[in-house]
Amino acid sequence: MTDLKNTRILFTDIDGTLLPTTGKDLGPTADLLADLIRRGYEVVPCTGRGTGNIPAVIRDVPGVRYLITANGALVVERDSGRYLYEARVPMDTARAILHFLRRYPGNTFCYLDGIHYIDNCRPVDAVPEGYDSTVEWLRRVTFVDMEAFCSEHEGALDKMGFFSFDEALKTQILKDFEEQPFRPQLLLSKSGAWNIEINMAHANKGAAAAYVLKMLGYAPEQMIAAGDNLNDLSMLQLAGVSVAPANALAPVRAAADVVTEDCSRDGVEHFLETLPDLFAQAKPRRRWPQRRRRRRIERASK
Repeated sequence: MTDLKNTRILFTDIDGTLLPTTGKDLGPTADLLADLIRRGYEVVPCTGRGTGNIPAVIRDVPGVRYLITANGALVVERDSGRYLYEARVPMDTARAILHFLRRYPGNTFCYLDGIHYIDNCRPVDAVPEGYDSTVEWLRRVTFVDMEAFCSEHEGALDKMGFFSFDEALKTQILKDFEEQPFRPQLLLSKSGAWNIEINMAHANKGAAAAYVLKMLGYAPEQMIAAGDNLNDLSMLQLAGVSVAPANALAPVRAAADVVTEDCSRDGVEHFLETLPDLFAQAKPRRRWPQRRRRRRIERASK
């Protein structure tokens, strides 16, 4: 693990890392990220979400310049919305994936230019208790006839996925996926209990983070990465310092240099509070509160 004094840039996942499934007030988290930027760190939110679905309080942190979205399919210049890096799913591949996934009970979803859409061919699964962030995701989604949607749009999708809480079904889909002719060009991962994520094979958070490092002139040894799920592994494996909360999947915890307290106990935030000041003139760090009043995620996303 790199000495923390040599770190200069933070790449952090959101869901499951900073934001538990039950939701919370993200205001103090945003304040902490802003404080890190004032102390000299570059901060890059990295998420499976599209830009239009990132909680605004995180997306709009003063000083954030770049966003990695759609599991690394896009590097977005925040203020202009310009794509600096793209690894999107071609539409002919997307149509083939849709044709395959429509054979199964559940719903295909996709992101296009940061906005998320879900197939309306059948009702979506009921969301179990405790998944407030998924309820919020569904509240913001646009329901479409995905077959017509993919026929009407040219170019490429940011990413695709499959929505279901049925673990046996998703296991079967992953098994059947291996026999499909388009499988070699795709990367399959998960970012939560409700999905399968589908990207191009060269689209991952690690590749997107490497692009940002090169663009800004940083080395991987100067990078901190924080994440909790399979779509974060490539990013953690690249970083000089890798961090995972206790709720992370076992392979992610095994890949991490530091395992913090659970996301619901603000474990990653507590670790970030220990980062050294980079400049002598940096203002003193505030103490991170041990307990905070929590609110539902929709209030944090406004």
